[in-house]
Amino acid sequence: MNNQSVRRTLAAICTFVLAVGLMVPIVAMASSYTSTLQFASNVTGATRSYVGANVHISATAHTQNGITRYFNVTLYRKNTITSSKIGTVKFTAAGSGTANSAVWTNVNSGNYYFDFLALNNSGGPNIISNNVKMYN
Repeated sequence: MNNQSVRRTLAAICTFVLAVGLMVPIVAMASSYTSTLQFASNVTGATRSYVGANVHISATAHTQNGITRYFNVTLYRKNTITSSKIGTVKFTAAGSGTANSAVWTNVNSGNYYFDFLALNNSGGPNIISNNVKMYN
């Protein structure tokens, strides 16, 4: 291999390494999780790390018997010792499934978890979602 070939090979390797290095911060700034949900009264989700200013959640929820139910989704920031309530939104669970989404803005990077509370559902059917998405 002559010097010119070696230089071209090194230039190609450096270009590749630089391109990968530039992509890393973009990937590191995104936090995305999926889960399922099934509860009759209350359930608390896992604490997860979010990087960025906003936290989103979306879910298509339904009930086992087709009766429309409502539930609150509350976002909490997990601190070292305690948790801070960020806010609550009301979601719907209908027989055929209802699309729901919410966003909390300017919450900044940190560890967060969601709490799900069924409303007026004593002894009622389970609220179910197979496509809960949590992201920033």
